[in-house]
Amino acid sequence: NNTVLVGVPDSLSPVERAQFLKGIKSTHFGKVVPVSAGLAAASNLNRLDTSGAPVCLVHIGGQTTQISVLAGGEVISSTKFQLGGMMFTEVVQETIRNNEQCGVSWHLAEIIKKEIAYIDSPILARSLKQKKMSVQGKDITSQLGKTVVVASEHFLPGFETVLSDLVIN
Repeated sequence: NNTVLVGVPDSLSPVERAQFLKGIKSTHFGKVVPVSAGLAAASNLNRLDTSGAPVCLVHIGGQTTQISVLAGGEVISSTKFQLGGMMFTEVVQETIRNNEQCGVSWHLAEIIKKEIAYIDSPILARSLKQKKMSVQGKDITSQLGKTVVVASEHFLPGFETVLSDLVIN
């Protein structure tokens, strides 16, 4: 008989948690052992500090972002926001369409996001360098193939707008 550890999002209500676990158990994988997703992530990242020092984990998923605060090996607080990585991919597509009059596929926008796009931060600023990438898309007027060069800094305004929604909420 198998035992399956399942990371349960910390921001779920008791009713949502019960439904989540019911769905997992219906797969008949074996014995289901629920664990806190925040604690599991902190443990996996070697950030689980049982001395009481707080740790903040930010998990940006496709459609949501979960922020958990851990201290003393426990989840102290957890909040879920309706903002995820898909929104950043949309910003990449929109920026290229508006700046270069060029449409790019979702898959290519994901690659661009992962390869050269970033969020400016005082902590990261020292190590970040301007990055550029040549991408093949489709001219939005003629519908012919078009190659453009995009730069990492072009995405910052759109990313900051998306992030401001997270900070305000």
